Amino acid sequence: ICTCPLMQLSLVLLGGSKIPEYRRYMMPTLSVTILILGSCGVFLGANNVIIKIACFVCGLSLYFVMTYFNRKQIIEYSGGEEGVLWGDSEFRKATVLLIATWTPFPVWYCLSPEGFGVISNVLVVQVGWAFLNIVSKFTFIFYIQRIKDMYCNRQKTKRELCGSQGYVLPQGPAVVPQALDDLASVTHIGSGLPVQEQVDTTRKKGQLSAVVIETMGLMGMAQHTERFLKLLDQAEVTNVGQVTALTKEQCVQLHLPFDVVSALQRRLRVWSLEMVDDTEMCLDQGEVFYMSKCTENPWNRRASLGAGAGAMQLPGQAEAQDTTVKVSEIHEIIRNKFGGADDTASTTRSTEDDRTNSKVEAAVEVIDSRVRSFEKRMDEKFSDFVVFAQQVNLRTVASIEQALAAFMAQAKELSDAADPAGRPSYGSDASNALAPATR
Repeated sequence: ICTCPLMQLSLVLLGGSKIPEYRRYMMPTLSVTILILGSCGVFLGANNVIIKIACFVCGLSLYFVMTYFNRKQIIEYSGGEEGVLWGDSEFRKATVLLIATWTPFPVWYCLSPEGFGVISNVLVVQVGWAFLNIVSKFTFIFYIQRIKDMYCNRQKTKRELCGSQGYVLPQGPAVVPQALDDLASVTHIGSGLPVQEQVDTTRKKGQLSAVVIETMGLMGMAQHTERFLKLLDQAEVTNVGQVTALTKEQCVQLHLPFDVVSALQRRLRVWSLEMVDDTEMCLDQGEVFYMSKCTENPWNRRASLGAGAGAMQLPGQAEAQDTTVKVSEIHEIIRNKFGGADDTASTTRSTEDDRTNSKVEAAVEVIDSRVRSFEKRMDEKFSDFVVFAQQVNLRTVASIEQALAAFMAQAKELSDAADPAGRPSYGSDASNALAPATR
């Protein structure tokens, strides 16, 4: 009574937002009702065959209804591309596994003494129930765990190859919004390709690489992943849409292995079902929308968001709008100066230019004074350092001279102390006295 409803609930949760929310309550309820009818047939229909048959028929009918909704969930999950008998998604395989392992239960119920008593050996009946429960529940648990592991590996591969390009700058969420708009506008002006197109190209290429890595690993050809990715790049196949449209003839012309491309196309169908969620698609659409507005008019986008009476402002939004107004004023000054406006605006332009020049000159004077004060402080520090170095040099020389004098005095004392001990003197008198004997 506890495990079977949870198995149905896990299938509904596995389907995500593509499965209607009411199934989270309906499918477990159907499972519990079937089990209750089976128990009523055992206890209430022990002495009444009609009650037993009625409970069995009602339970079997509800089982068919539950199986119908399981089949419908496969169609809803795949958008009509898969059914019970065809498809490659993990959701379909898990649902078919559940249906296949639950179907023997009503058959064994009819054969057992609880049903119509075709098999009367109690040991055989109990072993049969144990076998069916172990097979149905453990196979489903192991397969769900396998789906979880594969999903985690896909997400890891996708994050490594796709990252968060196109959504978060390296500075993180603390980037000033106006600076983000300016950067987007500068990038858009400086390159021939719009920012969003660059982001989409990089992202699609990362998604294709992630699918290729998983496909080659499942085929046992992980060691050739880099070679195949290089072939796709040389053939100018850079996104999943181009891979889906490839035919056998095109693969021959592009010198691409059709077997690998065919396996990649099948895996792409699985990814399109299992790695794309409605919520994620809404997030992508919102990001594309605001990125397009940013590239179209980056100067006034945030000012327009806060326009209107009674508009709610987030913390820091007022400062961002003030910054936007200031930048817009500077942009207007530059545009008026170089854009060839009419004569009526010349006086305004000259006044604004004078104000700007005065502010720039004041800033330059402040910077110059600070640089001069810094140089003066550095000169004073350097002079102090030179005086200190000279003092240290004088002390070092005096110390060395004192050490040498002490050493010479000790050496002289040692030499004087050695003469009274009988050491002969080799003066000129001693040499003349020894000269005749030598001859």
